[in-house]
Amino acid sequence: MAPKRILVTGANRGIGFSIVQGLAERDKDLIILLGARSLSSAEEAITTLKNKGLNARFEAVELDVTKDGSIKACLSHIEKTHGGLDSKSHPLPPYLSLTITNP
Repeated sequence: MAPKRILVTGANRGIGFSIVQGLAERDKDLIILLGARSLSSAEEAITTLKNKGLNARFEAVELDVTKDGSIKACLSHIEKTHGGLDSKSHPLPPYLSLTITNP
């Protein structure tokens, strides 16, 4: 079975980071996309998670949920790279198309 793809917004700190950590501790067969306003912030969070011994497949994505252009660019990248998402941790505006599959 293909790993589930999950996007977590605000994943570089606070609640978002805790969600990523909890997901990675619970299920190693995930692709967790860490959304943050800057790519470097998401990459730093991935380094921290790996230093904690977590071995999920992490990917940094630039995402500012307050900017429609950023949301569209991020979702376009995810569609092209992963074919969509299985889950997300933050509601997106309803006019954006997003493939969420249930394997």
